[in-house]
Amino acid sequence: MKKLLSFSILATMLLALIASPVLAKKGDKSEGGEPKKKGVAFAKKGRITVFGSLGFDSTTITPFDKDGKALDDFATSATTFTLAPRVGYFVIKGLEVAVDFTYTSTTNKDKDGKEQGSTSQTIPGIDLAYYLTQTKGLKKMGLFPYAHFGLGYAMSSDKAGSTTTDSSGVKLTPGIGMAWAFGKAKGGVVKLGIDYQMLTQADDKEKTGFDLSSFRFATSFGLYF
Repeated sequence: MKKLLSFSILATMLLALIASPVLAKKGDKSEGGEPKKKGVAFAKKGRITVFGSLGFDSTTITPFDKDGKALDDFATSATTFTLAPRVGYFVIKGLEVAVDFTYTSTTNKDKDGKEQGSTSQTIPGIDLAYYLTQTKGLKKMGLFPYAHFGLGYAMSSDKAGSTTTDSSGVKLTPGIGMAWAFGKAKGGVVKLGIDYQMLTQADDKEKTGFDLSSFRFATSFGLYF
């Protein structure tokens, strides 16, 4: 895991350093009075992107015995609310710097609807993304392959009865994907990607904690202008 983390950080930084002078040079030419090319204006310097997701999930778990009979007295339910906005800005052509925020709240109840516990997590973070804009064939179709690296700080609060446990830690999210942009100076963006999430979180008092790693396949929709 440490090797993958180190490789992800170095690869992202190297990609940004290599791309920056090349893209900046191309950006200067476009600002020198040449006629603007028609087409999708996504990933150009100065563009702003807005993404966001809002989710609600309700789950009921009913155990059963060896004969398949439902044990209704031990049934539990959980409801989860998620809010995750993201705003980005292209500092140069192809290179986007974004801030994001994820809030998740889960409430657990017994069969009578009495709350048994709850968990809330807040993760503010930043994200660096680089979109390939030099591939003319894909660009004509509005397709932009990308790689990104996210860094967040997770803060969680777990409540069980009268006891509340607070914990915090660092979340790292490298990933790759494809963005499909439609429109011209303004338009929409659909992103499909795969992320590798790494979270190290520890109890603020006891200093005990856990390491979590997972792959995530996700699609999202946003706007650019």
